[in-house]
Amino acid sequence: MKRKVLIASCVALLAGGGCINLKDAPSARKESKVPVLQTWAKQAQQDGGKVQDNWVQSFNDPTLDSLVREALNNNYDLQVAAGRRDQAIAIAKRVGADLWPSADAQGGVSWGAGTQTDHHVLSGVVNWELDLWGRVRYLTKSAEANVRAAQADLEFARQSIAAQVAEAYYLAVANRLRLDNSRAFLTMQEEIDRIQQAKLRQGQADKFESELSKSDLARFRADVQNYMAAEEQTLRSLEVLLGRFPAAEVRGAADLPQIDTPIPAGIPANLLSRRPDIRSAQEAVTSAFFGTESVRAELLPRIALTAQGGWASDAFNGMLNQNNLGSSIGANLAQPLFDAGARFANIEAAKAVQMQAIAQYGTVALNAFREVQDGLANINYYREQAAQLRLSDVSAQVALPLAETKYRSGDLTLLNLKQVQTQTYQTRDAMIVSEYSVLQQRIQLHRALGGSIIALPTTQPAAQPTTQPVAATAQ
Repeated sequence: MKRKVLIASCVALLAGGGCINLKDAPSARKESKVPVLQTWAKQAQQDGGKVQDNWVQSFNDPTLDSLVREALNNNYDLQVAAGRRDQAIAIAKRVGADLWPSADAQGGVSWGAGTQTDHHVLSGVVNWELDLWGRVRYLTKSAEANVRAAQADLEFARQSIAAQVAEAYYLAVANRLRLDNSRAFLTMQEEIDRIQQAKLRQGQADKFESELSKSDLARFRADVQNYMAAEEQTLRSLEVLLGRFPAAEVRGAADLPQIDTPIPAGIPANLLSRRPDIRSAQEAVTSAFFGTESVRAELLPRIALTAQGGWASDAFNGMLNQNNLGSSIGANLAQPLFDAGARFANIEAAKAVQMQAIAQYGTVALNAFREVQDGLANINYYREQAAQLRLSDVSAQVALPLAETKYRSGDLTLLNLKQVQTQTYQTRDAMIVSEYSVLQQRIQLHRALGGSIIALPTTQPAAQPTTQPVAATAQ
């Protein structure tokens, strides 16, 4: 009767959640005291509306859409992040299993010395720690927070990979445009050098102009090689992001897109819940808090139930005879008395980890705010710079053929033609770089705002590992 009362009391305790109600995790934002403005300090043309979804599609480039999808499915860094998430799920399941009884069975046979009598034994043992003070439940909540953090890290990695693919893709386009510009001027320089060498043979030019022409010809040839290497290197980097062999075979758009639509930036407070890396930092604070509470609970006594039963017989055919059945049930109490301060040191160490997590949350949040502010400012600076360089390029493209005509008629020296040619070449090159920078800043602002991306692969959701016990399976 006493055994039944003991079992019923223990089950009632567990059904009621133990002897205590678990504490709630603190808000990392409040604990870290991160300063948050009501609106962005530098908003310019951007409005405070809802952050754009599917930002990759706003570039209206089917090739880019396809490459981003390919990277999200095949990128190896994403597979590593998914593996960390799955590992966190498995660990949470393992920790949560301690809330349930464990059962083991064993059997054996022994032979007595000098006798022909066998002794057969078949028994089972059930152990169950009563989580009266929440030690295991706190550990479980800590592990579940780690699962959510790993899931957020995976989401952030996806957003980062999408942005890297877009940047590499348009950088490859920009490098090809710079290569085309360099080749065009190389062709032009080859024609000028041909004319110059003919003049030299006819005595119409001196050695100075001839060597100057040869020098520029060699420089343009070197530039062509430089841009060829840059384009191929960028393509190989892009292919690694895609999970492909780096063979520099990807081909993209013929030109860089011109996108002038403003990017809604939302409000700063919303960024704290939208950015996956900030959510991950919050979960790290939650995990550390529950970890600390679990360590505190180790100062309190542990109570465990043990039930054992089985059969013992000298004959195998009598194993299941009711007269050979034996059973026992007991409760064990363990109370720490002296450990030279080890448990208190563990608490201090856990509190230090919690303080680190809070400070790290502040760092992540402030860096996220900085990235958005940089993007809001820089995208307008680069857009205005690109507009001015386009105007300069238009004028330079008109001036260059006029200078060539004057040179052929003898009204312009070779040195003056070279100055016009160099200015035109450098202006077009700078314009291409500036137009790419506008796209790069736009991509980085989308990533900084935490806007969703296209075609996320279907992934296993974060598990709730302790709702049901999981039976052990043989490997």
